[in-house]
Amino acid sequence: MFNASIIVATYNRANSLNKVLEAMQNQDFSGTYEIIVVDDGSIDNTPTVASRYPVRFLSQEHKGPAAARNLGIKKSQYPIIVVMDDDCLPEQQWLSNLLDGFKGDNIGIVSSFSYFGGTSTAYLKKAITSVGYFDEKFPFEYREDTDLVFRIQDKGYKVKVVQNAKFIHLHQSPKNLEGKLRYILERLWVHRIDPFLFKKHPKRTKDFLDIKAGFIRNPIKDFQVATGTWIKGERLKLSSPQGVVLIENKTLIHSILIILGGILYTFAVKLVRLYGSFRYRKLLI
Repeated sequence: MFNASIIVATYNRANSLNKVLEAMQNQDFSGTYEIIVVDDGSIDNTPTVASRYPVRFLSQEHKGPAAARNLGIKKSQYPIIVVMDDDCLPEQQWLSNLLDGFKGDNIGIVSSFSYFGGTSTAYLKKAITSVGYFDEKFPFEYREDTDLVFRIQDKGYKVKVVQNAKFIHLHQSPKNLEGKLRYILERLWVHRIDPFLFKKHPKRTKDFLDIKAGFIRNPIKDFQVATGTWIKGERLKLSSPQGVVLIENKTLIHSILIILGGILYTFAVKLVRLYGSFRYRKLLI
């Protein structure tokens, strides 16, 4: 059985962190694991919450999740690094089922989220150190995990996705119009990073984002992401890949609003990528 270090980078999410750490104490796991909480400059009661549990607590100035995870990795003591977000509630068999995925030849990454990193993803520590950790040039909470996966794959390691390492995302959908608009703008703005990923990994990003004509992200894919239809069998809804639902499909009017919202999002996200293209000197819309 593998031993693991679970890295939880957190920023101003004391309420959800409390639930996550409680669930992590109750893992049905025959190996040894440690939990390292890295506080990325929170101004809430995150230190108080962490002090209630047998975790290693580290803190830094607000530098973003890449820097926070790197700090945790450097202080870790076990050969498997598990990255878990501070709003993801693991089921009791989560860690055991996730680490079982390393049974196989040359597996460097195992995830129950996606082939491109994200929360609930485990890495061989030696694979991370061999590529120089998370790239801290990536701004806050976007594409830094995909970049790390690509670099580890370039070293010859394989990625495996397992379905039985389950967790619950504790995202809460905004209720009022102001909250929904703020969330949409935040989600749009992160796509300015896409050209940076494309610049670092042209071939892998081309396949990952389904880039056409050398610089155009397939607009159908953008529309599907905005309307929840990127998941086979899912109902039409204005939502994010993280599970935040902005408009549910209840009536014909809702359907029309969702479709219009998806079209507007598709155009808007391309404008944001165009801005990122100038910043990172790599054209992608």
